[in-house]
Amino acid sequence: LVTLLSNGNAMGKVDAARTLAYISHLGEEETRLNSIVEAGVLPPLVTIMKDESATRDALFYASMLVARIAYKNEERTEAVLDGGAAGALVSIISRTETANVNANVKLQASRAIACIASSPSVKHREALILTGAVRPLEDMVNGSCERASKNASYAMHRLSSRERARWIRAHSPRKK
Repeated sequence: LVTLLSNGNAMGKVDAARTLAYISHLGEEETRLNSIVEAGVLPPLVTIMKDESATRDALFYASMLVARIAYKNEERTEAVLDGGAAGALVSIISRTETANVNANVKLQASRAIACIASSPSVKHREALILTGAVRPLEDMVNGSCERASKNASYAMHRLSSRERARWIRAHSPRKK
């Protein structure tokens, strides 16, 4: 599946991402998710998420799988961040809605960002801030998709605190 995700045609990539996302929900979740990461799934997922011509389904399932990988596991969250997924996810939620990026894709990407932001590691939250997640999350909070707005609100809550507020202001890219 990882080979298909990396080298397959557009439909093959969608099928591989969808299958891996569903497999991640089966049985011994922690063991299965660790095996998926160890199989090398993150680089092709990040490549798909960065590809502006990737299909809506490929972006949806890639974001879903990244969310599953990062959810409540610091080591896998570290792998997600080391693989460049934060920048790819921020890119997705920053895009204007098109045929390839719709509200459902942004919902999954915001969910993945919220999973990363839920990490107890300050380093993981700071990585999201440095990637420029704050401004697009702010935009999503006031968006039309209620579930994506809730994900964005949760991520913003996790990224903010009195101690981090100054740090966020100092390190967040400014709108031009």
